[in-house]
Amino acid sequence: MPDSLISALRRTSTWWMASFAIILSISAGYTLYLVRLESALQKIAAEHNYLLGQASSLFNAELGDVRQSTILLDTHLQDLLGNANERAMVNKALQRVGESHSALSQIRWLSTDGVEQYRVDFKGSNEIVIRAEFLQDKSQRYYFQQALDLAPGELLLSPIDLNVENGQVQTPYVPTVRGILRANDDHPMGDGYLIINIAMTELFKQLKSLSNEQARLLIASGEDRWILHYEDFKEWSPDLNAPAHNLKVDKPQLFQTLTTRPAVALFRNTENDVYSGHTLQLNSGEDGQLTTLYFLVKTPGNVFAGLHREAVLPALGLAFLILVGGGLLFTRELRNKLALEALSRQLEKDKKELATSLEQQKLLQDELVEAEKMASLGILVAGVSHELSTPVGGAVMSVSSIQQRTQEIIKKLDKGLSKRDLEEYLEHSQQSSQLALDNLGRSGDLIKRFKRLAVDRGNEESASFDLAGSIDDLVRSLGPLLKKRQAQIDVTVPQHITMVSFPGVLSQVLQNLITNCIDHAVTEQKHLHINLNATVQSGQVTITVRDNGSGVSESVRQRIFEPFITTSRSEGNTGLGLHLVHQWVNMVLEGQISFDSSDEGTMFILCLPQNISAA
Repeated sequence: MPDSLISALRRTSTWWMASFAIILSISAGYTLYLVRLESALQKIAAEHNYLLGQASSLFNAELGDVRQSTILLDTHLQDLLGNANERAMVNKALQRVGESHSALSQIRWLSTDGVEQYRVDFKGSNEIVIRAEFLQDKSQRYYFQQALDLAPGELLLSPIDLNVENGQVQTPYVPTVRGILRANDDHPMGDGYLIINIAMTELFKQLKSLSNEQARLLIASGEDRWILHYEDFKEWSPDLNAPAHNLKVDKPQLFQTLTTRPAVALFRNTENDVYSGHTLQLNSGEDGQLTTLYFLVKTPGNVFAGLHREAVLPALGLAFLILVGGGLLFTRELRNKLALEALSRQLEKDKKELATSLEQQKLLQDELVEAEKMASLGILVAGVSHELSTPVGGAVMSVSSIQQRTQEIIKKLDKGLSKRDLEEYLEHSQQSSQLALDNLGRSGDLIKRFKRLAVDRGNEESASFDLAGSIDDLVRSLGPLLKKRQAQIDVTVPQHITMVSFPGVLSQVLQNLITNCIDHAVTEQKHLHINLNATVQSGQVTITVRDNGSGVSESVRQRIFEPFITTSRSEGNTGLGLHLVHQWVNMVLEGQISFDSSDEGTMFILCLPQNISAA
């Protein structure tokens, strides 16, 4: 057999064995992974079903007891009263009736206009009869408004919410359900409503105790509130006038699924959290009004990830063993050492060339960064020189005027100097001297501001500084540039904000943002208006720079902080301004920067620690 044919057959056999080993290892490993993962999911499903069953059973038992207890208590009350309805006898009867129910927190009788006529509160073993002057008007409470439609003898269960006394939510929180019974025509109390409040505190403690780290129980009432959640601040948000937290807002996909079918099993969201749940329709009244409760059990994503890893690792081990076994069969057939060495040499060569290119790019970037800094310094110098020209020129004119009048008074000495000439000379000299002093003072203030900016930018150590003063120095130095571009800047910075940070870096950041607004936000339709605001809260300083320009194009928004990204390269911009801002804010000032842009303008938001040494 020719050597070429033998070589071809050998190569074919080698690749066939390699392919077979790879396919076999992947198939076996994937099959084992599916089997183990399915077993883990079945355990999760079993635990979910157990918790849902326990919770539903406890809930149904409690609510069924409320309905039956309301009817029995009313029957007992009628038996005790007979035909008598004096206040003392009614209060005593209400006390005796309430003693028979351990979870009862209130029993009340309301007139048809919603005003409490009688009320007894039960706190532990204490029974408190509420005096007539402390009885409340409940006509505007939602449960009384619902009860207005009840016919005599009909019963209504209110939704579960937090008990409210005198317009305030009772603390500690008391989850409460109310049984509301419209009195029959022959009731000894006359026409009105018997209302019992059942405190469900113990029920909710039992429900919370069902949860564990791997399976957490959640209950939502309708689409507007959580009544049981492992994050306590999300519970009862409508009752507490807190930010909305409910099933529809927090888990919209899960809510949408439960509205189309009564139950879900092992529903997985984007965070890999696993949910099972079902809905429970509660018949609140005789008219068939329904309240929907959503019972959910959540297994956190980290638990599912752990189960995933437990399924993956044996599968990878099996696949690895098969690959190793297959590799032993065809390793002697592989003769690619020379090819690998050639590839390694080429890779080393490419690596050196890449390192050289990166070094050149870094040098170029450093030069551009220095150029950017010098350009910023040039703007400050130009601003200061422009501002200095006016007061210095005024001082020169004042001194020149004094010199001229002095020469005139000297000439008049030879001819005879009048008192009036002397008085005019002295008055003019005093006014001109004061004007010169004022202008020189302005010049000194400008030089001090520029000196502060220059010293701050050259200082590499953190320092304590007044934010309002630092920003005022910067804005004044940029005054000529703003005037030249017909731009207006409004600064709103409280005077009390003192920071320990790098004032020079912060000044450079704000200058870059303002000049960026001037360079890119100007439109022909309207004058440029810039707002610079600062606030402080809980040790965090928030600075916003907003313009009224045309916004940032969609193609640039996602890459705005990348180096060399600019839409004005033809005008000499390097595209490093916002990149340097991003680096300085994150690396030096230890803060964060974000931005928002629309057709109405662009806003940059800086969030910085007030005291960088404590960050």
